[in-house]
Amino acid sequence: MPAVTIKTKNGGAASESPLASKIGADLLGKGGNAVDAAVAVSYAITVTLPHLGGIGGDFYAMVIEPGRSVRVINGSGPSPAGLKREVLVDKVYGKMPETGGLSVTTPGLVDSTWLLWREFGTLEWNELIAPSTHMALEGFPAPATLVNSITKLTEKLGRCNGTWRTYHDITTPGMTVKFNGLAKLLSMIEEDHRVFYEGDPAGKIVEAVNECGGVFSPDDLASYRAYITEPVSLRYGDWTIWEMPPNTQGLTTLLILKLLESTPPRIDQSTINKLLQAYRIAYYIRDNYIGEPDYMQHKPMELLQDSFITKAIQEAACQRKTKGKDTTFFITADNEGRIVLGIQSLFHHFGSLVTEPHYQIPLNSRAACFTLKPGVPNTVGPRKLPLHTLSTVLIEGRDRIIGYGLSAGHYRPQFHAQIAKRIIEGGEDVVEALQAPRLAWVPWTNKIIVDEELVSKLEGLQGYEVITGRTGVGSIVEVYNGEIRLATDRRGEGIPIVARP
Repeated sequence: MPAVTIKTKNGGAASESPLASKIGADLLGKGGNAVDAAVAVSYAITVTLPHLGGIGGDFYAMVIEPGRSVRVINGSGPSPAGLKREVLVDKVYGKMPETGGLSVTTPGLVDSTWLLWREFGTLEWNELIAPSTHMALEGFPAPATLVNSITKLTEKLGRCNGTWRTYHDITTPGMTVKFNGLAKLLSMIEEDHRVFYEGDPAGKIVEAVNECGGVFSPDDLASYRAYITEPVSLRYGDWTIWEMPPNTQGLTTLLILKLLESTPPRIDQSTINKLLQAYRIAYYIRDNYIGEPDYMQHKPMELLQDSFITKAIQEAACQRKTKGKDTTFFITADNEGRIVLGIQSLFHHFGSLVTEPHYQIPLNSRAACFTLKPGVPNTVGPRKLPLHTLSTVLIEGRDRIIGYGLSAGHYRPQFHAQIAKRIIEGGEDVVEALQAPRLAWVPWTNKIIVDEELVSKLEGLQGYEVITGRTGVGSIVEVYNGEIRLATDRRGEGIPIVARP
């Protein structure tokens, strides 16, 4: 799909779902701010893109207020109390399960969106959820990405009966889809969001997860609370770059940028070895030193110090392979200068492949992000936040604010850094930087995934297999001289929509 760009002074929304963008823009037009719109977009995505951003997943948001203060909402959920390393080792797992009940962590989206609204929103809570409740009940046209995912995963969807029952009959792009169970759940959340964690839905989630091999208890859900935290940042020339802090991999973006500060932003034979070396070092640090902050040996900003990076370079060795996963990212902006960068995910398509059938809740597979390797911050354990792939970027300089993000899983830091370098060092227009060809090194392998345009530039590269494939789907916003520019990616189906007062 061609990239779409809009300019406005009234604000707008951009996401992978045109219906979600429209709902967000409508809320802005009714007097809501960017936070109100972001919450509305998030819930609309749980309806239209359940395979990517379903209600049983996690949610993060980076919020910049008109006074330039930046806050992060952390809506990742911890592992259940019963998920212990010895349990998994005893079951003769060589690595963390990617599907099934043992791959599920507590869903954080509902509590984190409520926290975002409570701290920064202006409209009534139920006004933000009602459009999605109506859409789930009355129906919407099936997006091609949803149908394609169901088609590709048809055999796997049958592993847990709830997933098959919920999605198997969605077969044609554009057909009308209704989720009556999800509509019922959303109407309950309109009245009290904690029903998801303490009411009938919670009991049914525990039952569904444990029927598929999980170890959840009611208290795993009832005890959950999202929280607000501070971003991490890097001064890069005349610019400031903000990323999300641990337990996310946001620091990895800043590490890559620091390691590549003297390297041109282009991707070709002359720069590829420096890129790959920087990626290896940054991911070595990520995999060995980043996780839930309480388990990290170093404070997050210490990992950006030259002395630590020198030590990590000396330590770096071959590591395990890591696969990319999928997510969905969106942006909302209002006419007061407020921006929300929101990102939500089940991790894999349809997450754990466990779906609670009564309320049609697809459940995440975030526990798959843990490692069985002992002695690192991300070693699996009870009531622990996994190293999280979700993050977003906000950069400020020369009287401009630019925010962006992508659906790119483990590859996200590489893409985030590539876009930042194009804007800051290459002087590219923000929309051009988003649409430019991207490259992903598949961590701890000899594979490189690129957009088609880069294949010829890397011909003859020794020691690596260069293949074409998915390089994420993103959106970007720029605020400059009172004007807001929003753009969506040529690689996706989304569009930005202007708010109409």
